[in-house]
Amino acid sequence: MQAPAQIQAAIDACQLIFDQRNIPADKLLNTYFRERRYIGSKDKRAIAAHVYTALRLVPRYIRVTDDNARLLMLMVLRDEQNLSAADLREIFSGDAYSPQKLTKFEMCRLDAEDEFTDAEKYAVPAELHSLFLDSMSEESYEALAAAYLTEGTFDLRVNTLKSTREGVLALLTADGFEVSPTPLSPIGIRFNKRQSLEGHPLFKEGIIEVQDEGSQLVALSCEAASKMTVLDYCAGAGGKTLALAAAMQNKGQLFACDIHEWRLKRARERIKRADIHNVRCQLADDSKFLKRHSKFFDRVLVDAPCSGTGTWRRNPDMKFKTTATDIAELQTLQRAILTKTAPMVKPGGWLIYATCSVLKAENHDQIAWFLENHPEFTLATNDSIKEDVKPAFYTNLTKKLMTDNLDNTLGLQLLPHAHATDGFFMSILIRNYVKENIDA
Repeated sequence: MQAPAQIQAAIDACQLIFDQRNIPADKLLNTYFRERRYIGSKDKRAIAAHVYTALRLVPRYIRVTDDNARLLMLMVLRDEQNLSAADLREIFSGDAYSPQKLTKFEMCRLDAEDEFTDAEKYAVPAELHSLFLDSMSEESYEALAAAYLTEGTFDLRVNTLKSTREGVLALLTADGFEVSPTPLSPIGIRFNKRQSLEGHPLFKEGIIEVQDEGSQLVALSCEAASKMTVLDYCAGAGGKTLALAAAMQNKGQLFACDIHEWRLKRARERIKRADIHNVRCQLADDSKFLKRHSKFFDRVLVDAPCSGTGTWRRNPDMKFKTTATDIAELQTLQRAILTKTAPMVKPGGWLIYATCSVLKAENHDQIAWFLENHPEFTLATNDSIKEDVKPAFYTNLTKKLMTDNLDNTLGLQLLPHAHATDGFFMSILIRNYVKENIDA
């Protein structure tokens, strides 16, 4: 395909994404390519690059484009690729497979000088701008906004039940992949450039799983062990469940819960491929299950439903799908889940709260609320917690990643620009031991 044809295909794909907002962009793009098998792999990469670049910049141009993919692409080509009006007329020539000729309105729009608001400069939805400012320093916000305009890292987690990181690195390198160890996770591998793993034996045999380093760090911070009872309450398709099972050496009791059976079905497939045997899948809204397991678990991981603002590099369509109302509703849901799962933690056990959000409203504020309403729990980093009881991995990670621009008092916030991971938050709360009153 010639460059103009690639741009027309990108416009068509973007419009499809705008018109079907209830479906994730990556799924729609995969469907678009699957229905056009004549598009080669090189052209797919070029088209996808145009699409994702445009999607990352939607909030900057939304006042002008209003879900018009063609106009959005024009703005992006003009501003981000510095193409002149003459260049654009050549691309939008109306020739076969090329975009139609520019209209008079489009020509006038290209000649206009745009003045952007602060939110538009950052390419962040206007109604979420204040939430970001409330969550971090302006310096961090500016750096984060810049990181959002880049492609996310491509990380793997090694299934330590089947192999070692060193062994997998050697095999991937021998197969021509450009890989290196992740700097923070001891079980992660990072691709130096994006390469396809489709059909690779390591993946088919469950030796590796695609998982961002930040997600790996959340699972490792749980310090799940072989003799423990562990609950992954919002398990989804089981990414962290698999990591927990490996940490437990396929022993102990591990429950994977979710409200959707179709997600648990996907989790079961991954569990089988990884040769994991200590996991039971359970619907999360089963009231009998919750009652039967009161004060039962050594670890309860709540990877709560959230805005996903930490994943905007790889899910840029969430930028223009997330509203302030969504955040408020998610806050209510997060608190409800914490209230429901807290009684399931045994004395001395850990409640691990995690999100893939960078917003204080979903993270620090929720932990502050929980501690105020649940005095039976104490922050794992509190000075009252004895050193031999404090979570070692989490505590060391917090110290290692401490910066002047981040408040780690109530939990650890990972940020794409600072840590080269997705934006994850995690906080560990320990249920206090209660002394029984014994009558003389």
